Amino acid sequence: MSVTLRGGVSVSGKVSVTVRGGVPVTVRGGVSVTVRGAMSVTVRGAVSVTVRGAVSVTVRGGVSVTVRGGVSVTVRGGVSVTVRDGVSVTVRGGVSVTVRGGVSVTVRGAVSVTVRGGVSVTVRGGVSVTVRGAVSVTVRGAVSVTVRGAVSVTVRGAVSVTVI
Repeated sequence: MSVTLRGGVSVSGKVSVTVRGGVPVTVRGGVSVTVRGAMSVTVRGAVSVTVRGAVSVTVRGGVSVTVRGGVSVTVRGGVSVTVRDGVSVTVRGGVSVTVRGGVSVTVRGAVSVTVRGGVSVTVRGGVSVTVRGAVSVTVRGAVSVTVRGAVSVTVRGAVSVTVI
C-alpha cells in the first residue's frame, strides 16, 4: 500500500487502523486529525511517513499504536499533538523521526513507550512536552536525540526511563 495526498488530510470520528505490509505515506499540504474517542493503529511492516506541511493531531480518548517493522517519520512544518486520555506506543524495529519546525506534545493521562530496535530523533525548532500522568519509556537499542532549539518538558506524575 502506498498513499500520496496533496492538499492535506482531515479525519474526524473514532479511528481503528490495521495494516499488513509496509506503508509509505506522503502528504503535501499538512495533516489535521481530530478523533472523538480512542484511536488504535496496528501496522505489521515498516511505516514511512513524509509530511510537507504542519501536522496537528487531537485525540479525545486514548491512543494505542503498535508497529512491527520500524517507523520512519519526516515532517517539514512542525508537529502539534494533543491527547486527552493517555498514550501507549510499542515499536519493534526501531524509530527514526525528523521534524523541521518544532514539536508540541500535550498528553492528559499516562504515557507508555516501548521500542525494540533503537531510537533516533532530530528536531530543528523547539520542543515542548507536557504530560499530566506517569511516563514510562523503555528502549532496547541505541538512543540518539538531537534538538536545535529550546526544550521544555513538564511531567506531573512519575517518570521511568530504561535504556537497555
